[in-house]
Amino acid sequence: MPKVILVDYTHTSYTVCVFGSFPSLLEQKNLSSVGLLQSIRMKNILILFILTILCLCNVLDVNSARWTPEQANRWYEDQPLFFGGNFIPSSAVNVIDMWQTYDVSTIERELRWASQINMNIMRVFLHILFYQQDAQAFYKKIDGFLTIADRLNIKIMFVLFDECWLPNPKLGPQPAPIPGVHNSQWVRCPGQAWIQNTTTWPFLKQ
Repeated sequence: MPKVILVDYTHTSYTVCVFGSFPSLLEQKNLSSVGLLQSIRMKNILILFILTILCLCNVLDVNSARWTPEQANRWYEDQPLFFGGNFIPSSAVNVIDMWQTYDVSTIERELRWASQINMNIMRVFLHILFYQQDAQAFYKKIDGFLTIADRLNIKIMFVLFDECWLPNPKLGPQPAPIPGVHNSQWVRCPGQAWIQNTTTWPFLKQ
């Protein structure tokens, strides 16, 4: 519906704009009112037609990928009862520290502890800085982590972006803890500078 409204609004705005300057156009071009009116109407019809086709294509594309309620319910009925939480190894202070140190022994040990109390899903944070630094190396770490989780029958839900706590994340040594402040070492992804700089957005979309 919003796309249909957008098409109508665009068409209407264009019509008002053109007709608002209608007298001056007649004076400047010395055209007949009938000829100019027909020209304007044809342009409006063409613009409306093109926008309508584009919007219909987008709607069809979205609808073809979207599950029906019946499909979603069938999938849900086949799922077990999920029990889990946010995961970060005890040897790391935040998401950057987790993937920077990549302490496999601690990760495997603590995921095994989780599986022993019947946890079967974990929410795990990723960070764009590792993708920027070396995407292939980051993929290998992620694949290794998923292999461990799969061996322990734990599903993983990755978090791509996170706007909580410290606004300027950096690789390397991480911030020192602030006594008495909850999550004082946690960092955002991608970070405030990335969000405010529109030239970085295409990279984020990758």
